[in-house]
Amino acid sequence: MRRVFKYLPLIILALVIPFAYWVNKTEPRPETIRDFAMDTYLEITIYHQPGEAVLEEILNDFKLLESIFNRYDENSVIYNVNKNAFEKPVSIPSIFENLLQESIKLSGYTEGYFNPAIGPLVDLWRPIIKGEEDSVLPDIDLIKKAISLSKTENIIINEPDGQVSFTILGVSLDFGAVVKGYAVDRAFGILRNRGVDRAVINAGGTIGVYGSPPGRNYWRIGIQHPRKDGIIGVLNLPSTTVVSTSGDYERYNIIGGKRYHHLLNPFTGYPAEELVSVTIINKNGLFSDAVSTAVFAMGLEKGMEFLTQKSLSAIIITSDLQIHFTGEAERLFQPEL
Repeated sequence: MRRVFKYLPLIILALVIPFAYWVNKTEPRPETIRDFAMDTYLEITIYHQPGEAVLEEILNDFKLLESIFNRYDENSVIYNVNKNAFEKPVSIPSIFENLLQESIKLSGYTEGYFNPAIGPLVDLWRPIIKGEEDSVLPDIDLIKKAISLSKTENIIINEPDGQVSFTILGVSLDFGAVVKGYAVDRAFGILRNRGVDRAVINAGGTIGVYGSPPGRNYWRIGIQHPRKDGIIGVLNLPSTTVVSTSGDYERYNIIGGKRYHHLLNPFTGYPAEELVSVTIINKNGLFSDAVSTAVFAMGLEKGMEFLTQKSLSAIIITSDLQIHFTGEAERLFQPEL
């Protein structure tokens, strides 16, 4: 049974850590619900009473998305698509079609570094990253084959019929890089519809702050230190924002002194090197999730060039723990001393 935790201060230690403080006594006191969804710890806090129904609605929507986009669940929509879309067109609900179309657009926007068709590469590296017994590094020929399958042009969407199909056998979709950001965007819609003024949604590496913070001028969002416990700095955000962090410290395995993690470069077929953390600051969760994944794969030089060209706000941390900023990020960032 899920439990709703009321009147708790928000102190979360995850990939990104929000800190909100209730100061104004005329404000509704915060209510919080905690659970596990989309393979991550989930915590939702709203400043609204009564709040339990709103919290449950948001949590249930996260669970709904998980049931649709969990590619390892045999009852999910994406599992059915990945299994059958080469043999025949598969009917998909509008929510699936929407995320697929938006993801393909973002793949183009990021020059293919974010890739919703990366499933074959994910499957190839999954045993290594999970540290499964007797797992070995993938053969180069298998990697080349997976790269050839991991292309969005292998996907056909038939909009009038609400169907999707694949052009070759072995294509596999994976929305793990964006589904949490998509869920945060949908949660913002629920908050608007319910008349909630302010909230914080922590979905692992994706944090959404909604409305203006209670009793102060900004939300304080801590950025996880990529190589030790605690934070490396704090972002001060005045209003509704999503902060998405991609890091090599969440899911990884060290073999022969080398770190193999879940953030794959779709062009090389290997876990991306050079960067250890990328944080994107944006109003849209789906966008910030996709871009943080893409920039991590790009590396420092190309990533900084891309972010600057697109006028995006980001924090990039390299393997030597040097911090680089673009856009408004440096102004919003306060280092942890």
